[in-house]
Order: sequence, then structure tokens, then C-alpha cells
Amino acid sequence: MDSRRRRSITTTRKVWTWGRKWAAGIGWTVVKSAANVLDAKASLTYLHQSFDGSSSSDQSLAASNFAEAFTHKFKHGVVLAQTVSATPTWNITKDWLANASVVMTVPAYKRLNIALGAIDSYLNNPPPSFKKNSFQLTTGLTYTFK
Repeated sequence: MDSRRRRSITTTRKVWTWGRKWAAGIGWTVVKSAANVLDAKASLTYLHQSFDGSSSSDQSLAASNFAEAFTHKFKHGVVLAQTVSATPTWNITKDWLANASVVMTVPAYKRLNIALGAIDSYLNNPPPSFKKNSFQLTTGLTYTFK
């Protein structure tokens, strides 16, 4: 790839970052058994978000976060982990976001595992140059230490 092509990719990249984030909340385990765990969490949050490094798009938000995480262990070491979270904001009510993910981990060899997953992120009120929804498929290798 020549340098002109690399420069164009770099300059068109869109960046969304959380600058500062403080939160306090509670969590509890709703279901806990040998095969299943279901956790729920709720928090009050202050966060600062920035798009493309531009100060004109910076926002400080007071929000809540509601989340759940579910894990199921199948036979032969296969694990399914799923999370969902929603973050409504209170000072700018049109700004809210939601995230969901699911990952299946399958044993491959001894302590080596293959992870296959999907992540969906939704931002209700992004700047004009950003998309509202981001969907990613992921794969990976994991190694378990004893």
C-alpha cells in the first residue's frame, strides 16, 4: 500500500471516545446455578464524550446505566456469554446509547479455546458524520492459565 493511500485512510477515520467517566451503582446476581449465572446492574453515571477530537462535539452527560450479563455453561466446556446495556441520559434526553454482545467460547485443544462473537452498539444522536449503529463480528483465541 503506498503512502498516499495510507494517508487517506488515516484522515477519514472517525473516532468516538469517552473522555472521563465516573459511576456509582448496585449490582446483584439474580440467578446462580452450576450452568447459569444472570447478573443485573444499575448505576448513575457522569461521562464526557468526544467525536473526532473536535471540542465542538464534546458533551458532558449525566446518565444512568442498566445492564445485564448472562452466562451459560454447556457440556464439554462450551460457554455462551451475553450482555446487554442501555444508557439513557438525563440532561440531554435525546442522547442515549445501547450495547449488546454475545460470545461463544469452544474448547479447541487442552487450555486453548476459540471465541466467536458479535457486538452491536447503538448511539441515538451521533454527529452527522457518524452512523448510529455499529455491528461487529469477532473471532479470537483464548488461553486459560491454571
